[in-house]
Amino acid sequence: MKCEKIEVLADTPISKVIQIDYKGELRVIKYNKGPQLYESLKIYIPSRGHHVDRTYMYTFFDNTTLLERGKDSDPGNITAAPELIGPDANTPSTLRNKFPGKEFKINLVEDDGRYTGEPLYNRAIEHGDIALYSLLDGLKFNRKNAPIYIGVVQFYETDTHILLGKHIVHPDFNKLNNDGYRYAVLMHYIPKANWLNHYLSQESFVFDMSNLSMLIHQIARHHQGLDPAPTRFGTIWQLYSKFQSNLGALRSAHLPIDIVNPSSLNQIADTMEKALRVYKSSFEERQKNGQIRRCHGDLKANNLFTQNNSSGFRVYIIDAIDFNEDFFYIDLLSDLAMLLVEIFFYYPSSNERRHHCILQLIAQYCQDSGEIMEKILPIIFYYLVEKALVRTYTSYSYDHQSPDVVHRYFDIAQWYTGKLHLYI
Repeated sequence: MKCEKIEVLADTPISKVIQIDYKGELRVIKYNKGPQLYESLKIYIPSRGHHVDRTYMYTFFDNTTLLERGKDSDPGNITAAPELIGPDANTPSTLRNKFPGKEFKINLVEDDGRYTGEPLYNRAIEHGDIALYSLLDGLKFNRKNAPIYIGVVQFYETDTHILLGKHIVHPDFNKLNNDGYRYAVLMHYIPKANWLNHYLSQESFVFDMSNLSMLIHQIARHHQGLDPAPTRFGTIWQLYSKFQSNLGALRSAHLPIDIVNPSSLNQIADTMEKALRVYKSSFEERQKNGQIRRCHGDLKANNLFTQNNSSGFRVYIIDAIDFNEDFFYIDLLSDLAMLLVEIFFYYPSSNERRHHCILQLIAQYCQDSGEIMEKILPIIFYYLVEKALVRTYTSYSYDHQSPDVVHRYFDIAQWYTGKLHLYI
């Protein structure tokens, strides 16, 4: 998810109406009715990209919670809101009673008409809500990977309010399409301690190669069960188009020169373009051999969570990309590369030792998947550069990370550009 995190803590004075204004786009009000605050309110507020992707993580409260939108209101004059009341008997209160003590994650995904290229699923839908179709398709894919998805929930939005309504465990596109309602994905909340980025931040975890090897083993097994992509995906033309699009996005972001040096970026671009020419036949062979699959598309550390109990270490993948086919019908090595970039980023050592760790993990993936390491190294180095550039851009433009974080992702792109250059 490309979003900014804002958290309202549970120890906030109960007499206070809490007001947060994030760049004038979304205001959050929590209005207390009872004698105490029961939980913290966690809300993920998005940045705008080629789609609108808003995620709210919060508990269903015994007190009133609502979201207020608007750009022109004076925060000091906003008053406490009326009680949150759903439109029918199956309201958030009912959800709270059905799943006591649970926190939920709500994904709201809308079509804002700014997709690049061809309209999403234009071959699959002649008359229908594209955003709803992508939302349900993403739910179907994600349910295969993690047992936390409850279904979808109706949401109602006016100029000032977002209310949740009926939830549906097994939604059907044909029944929901054009029914006049809008829907969001509803899932159980995962504690912060279970997220992979939490584990990767611990030296005891990352320095134990058995942990990382098990992670890669499970990703390789996951990849083997993915559906093949339509033949129009994974072509050399599409790779070149994506390469140009990523560069264009990074350049248009106007990152400070001390974070992304334009000269260095040009060197990266030249090397990537040469690699596409030199290894054109290798990329085409992978496409012909069915290595382009319906992948997750965004294997960042905060899109994976873990369970480590008596049955062993288990990784679950959530929040697969569902809004643009170009981003999820990709090479399996491209999908893997995003995760490897994250491991490189978190690994607390020199770049040489980080790279040695990455090579070990690539070897593990080859062992599990049947890939030939000597054959795929230049391909995966290309994808490592690509994904590191993507993380540079998204960490700056969407996640609003610190300059140090953004620069570290760009440094990874430069590092693997050097490795890729050795092959061309």
